[in-house]
Amino acid sequence: MFFSSFFRRGLPFWVLVIVPSVAQRYLEVPWSDTKYGPDGPWQAVKITVGGNDTALKIAGQNHADLDVYPGGAYETFTFSPSACNPYSHSPCGDEGTWEPDVGATGTVAWQPTIKEPSFGLVAGPVNYTARALTISGTTVWNVSIQHTNTGNITTFDGKVAGMRLGYLGLGAEDKIQTFTGSDEVAGYDLSYNMYSGKLYTDGTIGSYSYLLHIGSAAFDYPGSLVFGGYNKGRVIGPPTSFRDPQIVDLLDIGIGIEHGDSPFEVESMQNLLVPESGETGVAQKVRIDPRSPYLSLPDNTCKGLAQVLPIAYDATKRYYLWKTEDPAYRKIVTSPAYLSFTFPPGPGASQNVTIKVPFALLNLTLDVPIVEKPTPYFPCHAYTPENEKDHYRLGRAFLQAAYLGRNWASQMTWLGQAPGPGASSQGLGDQLMEIADAATTLDYWDSETTNYFNQSWAGHWSVVDSAKPESPNNTDVTTTASQKVSSTGLSIGAKAGIGVGAAFAGLAILGIVILLWRRRKHGDKIASSDFFHGAGQHPYGSPMPLEYGQPDKDKNGMLPGTQEMYTAPEAQELPATNESRPK
Repeated sequence: MFFSSFFRRGLPFWVLVIVPSVAQRYLEVPWSDTKYGPDGPWQAVKITVGGNDTALKIAGQNHADLDVYPGGAYETFTFSPSACNPYSHSPCGDEGTWEPDVGATGTVAWQPTIKEPSFGLVAGPVNYTARALTISGTTVWNVSIQHTNTGNITTFDGKVAGMRLGYLGLGAEDKIQTFTGSDEVAGYDLSYNMYSGKLYTDGTIGSYSYLLHIGSAAFDYPGSLVFGGYNKGRVIGPPTSFRDPQIVDLLDIGIGIEHGDSPFEVESMQNLLVPESGETGVAQKVRIDPRSPYLSLPDNTCKGLAQVLPIAYDATKRYYLWKTEDPAYRKIVTSPAYLSFTFPPGPGASQNVTIKVPFALLNLTLDVPIVEKPTPYFPCHAYTPENEKDHYRLGRAFLQAAYLGRNWASQMTWLGQAPGPGASSQGLGDQLMEIADAATTLDYWDSETTNYFNQSWAGHWSVVDSAKPESPNNTDVTTTASQKVSSTGLSIGAKAGIGVGAAFAGLAILGIVILLWRRRKHGDKIASSDFFHGAGQHPYGSPMPLEYGQPDKDKNGMLPGTQEMYTAPEAQELPATNESRPK
């Protein structure tokens, strides 16, 4: 009777549905707004180190808020203000250094020196300390943290500079790191936590895993790092997968064009991975290393790229610099051209996996102390592995366009194509998901059905000349830059949307004509194109900054060659298998 009276009176009837909430079992790591050089720009994550009293808040204890690069296994690496004292001529410890409290270090007998020859880092001896590590307000106590009072980076031309940032460890095979506390006392062992390992043990995250995408500082495209999960909006598939945490076979390097005409004399090039032997078609072991800035590859590979790109090796600086006076430079770094990296298929798959890195992302900038003024450079670094355990590197330059993930429990690593900035610098849109405890697969946006990579870059690059005909029999098709459409065609939903939009556009145009006529009749002044678009407005978010080669805009303030954005696809999965990739 009570409910029926509501309906008889015509009053609204609200039904309250109570849905049990499910706790999110992943931890998203925040990113800093600061951009770092001197060979970037690069982005970093935000952490807080310090504190050992669980009864007190971290803010009331000796601690430091730091920006650090994500990367590496086991411990997190930090350094003190005194490490920067000898290097006042160069930026050092830009966003925080940390001085541990008395008694925090010196208890572990092992004090190694860290050496990373691919980018010149030497630090140490380092001490191990067990202190709190806090990320996004989530604190883990007794975490393994490396700390040093001495360290530097030697640039390729021999300059010695201070360290810019430390590193956040992404986990390890073990959840606890055990050290010998004394060389003299038997059984005196110390156990320190891995940050994400302890999160998993405590049930804060659902799996001992992570997935990382560096993003692009030049495009104001934030990175993504999630422990126990991942942002599906950064995952285009299928990826490759392998057992090692970082080392994978690189089959080839090539050059291609995603859309429109090529800025090169040919449409595509392959066999650009040339080892020291000079023999092509031979796979090379590479380490996917977020700590390293460069593409550390065989010297023959960098030299070969210099023959087809407008770059030149500066024998003094020992970097490949873009020839900015060459007309091809601007055309290439603003076009849909890319450098491709081909990897073997994952378990159960048959197709190789190719990751495309647009040249727009490889138009990076050198700064002090490497050069006196900002200088565009191409991040290919001629590298020779020091021994059989050392390998070529694909660093942050590569990871701007790729994601790297690892489930430590299932011993599965994922490597695949990340999207471009998209409509609002969020890739294909934020969609945080858990990684299951024993997962060997990821859900992804399927590139085999829709070209999400192409569409995520729409509006951020300028299509060269005319688009290719959509049909091989239609050789008379030519379009202007503003009319170009993705070579993969539009989805059914997009075509339907265009049809409906065209009808509304016709009515809108009629309305505008009437409006203009009435304003002219009454002597009103009509605004310029900014009346419709707003000064400097760009429909796809921030375009490339001027210093990175922004293409010319048309009279409406738009970049040429804009394309339709993507529509949400069906989620796909990799084949479910625990078998390792065939050698």
